[in-house]
Amino acid sequence: MKRDDDFIRQLLLECEQSDDIHLVARLRLNPSNDELKRYHHIKLLCDAGYFTPVGKHVYRMTNQGYDYLEAIKNETVWAKTKEEVTKLGVLLMVVLHVAAIAFYAFKRRQNLVPAMVKGDQATDTPSTPSADGAPQRLFALAVWSACALAVWSLVTYFG
Repeated sequence: MKRDDDFIRQLLLECEQSDDIHLVARLRLNPSNDELKRYHHIKLLCDAGYFTPVGKHVYRMTNQGYDYLEAIKNETVWAKTKEEVTKLGVLLMVVLHVAAIAFYAFKRRQNLVPAMVKGDQATDTPSTPSADGAPQRLFALAVWSACALAVWSLVTYFG
C-alpha cells in the first residue's frame, strides 16, 4: 500500500478536531480497503512519532504530532511542502541516474553515454537490429501525442 500524505494530514486534522483525544484503529477479519488504509496510516504515524498507542487499537497524538500538524495545517504551506518534496524526488532521480552512469564508467569500464545519445549499444554477440524506420517513428510520435493530449486534458479539466 502506498503512503498517502494527504490522508496522513487528514488523520492528524481529524484527531485535533475531535472532542475525544483518542483515535481508534481496529482491524476486523476481512477489513475493507478504507479500514486497512486507516490502520496502516495510523501505524505510519506511530512510526514517525506523531501518534502513540495507549491501549489495544487506541492511539493518541503526541506533542511531536501536534507540532507537525501546526506546521502543515495551512493549505499554502502544505501545497508548498508537497511541491518541494516532489522537486526533491526529481532531483534524487537525476542524482541516481548520474551515479549509475558513473558506476558503469568506473567500476565496469562501460561508457553508457554514447548508447544513450545514439540509441544503440555495440555488443560482442551478433544480434539482429530492431526495426527503426518511418513506420516505427510515426507510431512513436502518435503514442507521444496521445500522452501529451492526455496530460493536457488532465491539467485543463482537473487543474
